[in-house]
Amino acid sequence: MRLLISPESYTSNSFFQKDIKKIRKGWHFVCLKSDIKKNNDYIALDLFDIPITVQNFKNKYKAFLNICSHRLNKIRSKSKGNGILRCLYHGWTFNSKGEPYGIPMKDSLFKITNEDLKRLTLKEFNIDICGEFIFLNIESKKTLKQYLGKYYKELKNISINLGSEIKTNIFH
Repeated sequence: MRLLISPESYTSNSFFQKDIKKIRKGWHFVCLKSDIKKNNDYIALDLFDIPITVQNFKNKYKAFLNICSHRLNKIRSKSKGNGILRCLYHGWTFNSKGEPYGIPMKDSLFKITNEDLKRLTLKEFNIDICGEFIFLNIESKKTLKQYLGKYYKELKNISINLGSEIKTNIFH
């Protein structure tokens, strides 16, 4: 019997990197709306070794790089919770646009200009919703609806008819 995939494909780093490059261009399910249903509920995850936080800002869902633009510390240390977008290191606080607005001793210690504030805005990722599913993309040029195509409506219907979560698995 002829093999369709060579055995090296399962262990080859170059094959793996090619796959990752293709997969990164898609939309990725990150959570259900019910996982972050209250204002300031969040989840934090690593997607392709990129630390990301997804947060509910008054029923508007946003995703940002989970790294403070000031000293590059992780903003979220827990995988989920509720709280404002505040770095644990120096206490910098970010708004729903990822802009720093609460900076302790901003004028006396940092002397930050408006240009600096714009430059220090957190990197944002695209979020889209299909029914109850929240998706994120890192570099896709397609909308979620384009990406899912004929499965968009079906996935939306499935999500609306889901029961409560029974079991969760995390694979590394």
